[in-house]
Amino acid sequence: MSELFDVVDALVASCSPLPPAQERKRLRLAHGLTLDEVAAALRVCPGRARTPTRCSC
Repeated sequence: MSELFDVVDALVASCSPLPPAQERKRLRLAHGLTLDEVAAALRVCPGRARTPTRCSC
């Protein structure tokens, strides 16, 4: 079981972190994108794009 956790830890460590929320918003707005457009591109409900920890769909 420990090997499985090690593999997951390595996978998470290999991912580059997302920029802070303010920077993501700045980049989204600079490209003229709405939250709904981003949600559609990521194939998630619009609520997930607004509040990643809470979504009603």
